[in-house]
Amino acid sequence: MKVAVLSDIHGNAAALREVLDEASKFGIQFLFILGDLVGYYYRINEVMNLLEKWPKEIVRGNHEEMLRNVMEKSEDYQKNYSRYGSAINIALNTLTSSQINSLITLPFHMVVKLDRLNCLLCHGSPWDINDYIYPDSPVELIEKCIIPGIDYVFLGHTHYQFIYYNETSIIVNPGSVGQAREYGGVADWVVFDSINRTIDFKHTSYYAGDLISEVKVIDPHCPYLWEVLQRKPSTKMKR
Repeated sequence: MKVAVLSDIHGNAAALREVLDEASKFGIQFLFILGDLVGYYYRINEVMNLLEKWPKEIVRGNHEEMLRNVMEKSEDYQKNYSRYGSAINIALNTLTSSQINSLITLPFHMVVKLDRLNCLLCHGSPWDINDYIYPDSPVELIEKCIIPGIDYVFLGHTHYQFIYYNETSIIVNPGSVGQAREYGGVADWVVFDSINRTIDFKHTSYYAGDLISEVKVIDPHCPYLWEVLQRKPSTKMKR
């Protein structure tokens, strides 16, 4: 089966639309989504509508957890707004209660059995939704993600693509659809072929101009939100 592995869409419907169009052309049959549908950007309604017709499995990201915490008032909205902008509040005000519930009750991780392979889906790490596993993380930390009996570990959160091979498993980060950190105007994702056991890293271009203008109007206090969408390939920053 051909699977598109997507992560960190972050309300960026323009990027997701181009990725799904390309996925259709590649004959993708299923989606693995590694969390953070919400946060940063504002088109979460469109994101959920675009995903609705696709067969998929989704796990919870740290921004879905933020959504839950702000809604339940266990996290201060003003602090969230100061750092991340208006996206969480917009999600709370525009999504139905059913849609919100579907996001905040997603599992933190899951194992999907596919063509005799055991695939673990998680957001940060297999043990913590907020952990960052970067391409240059210590080998000991990366190796900690290897779980007995799991053939592929798919994780997101960092917005950086990487693959790590071990004798027993393969760890893959597809990067971010909605806010790739290495360059702007490109959505990162992966095509996973479970029959041929191949991983193909994809970089899909999309027009970010309208989103950049929107962010400058809605969240002028968060220049990072539009600057990352204009980033050149030579610029790298962990955040």
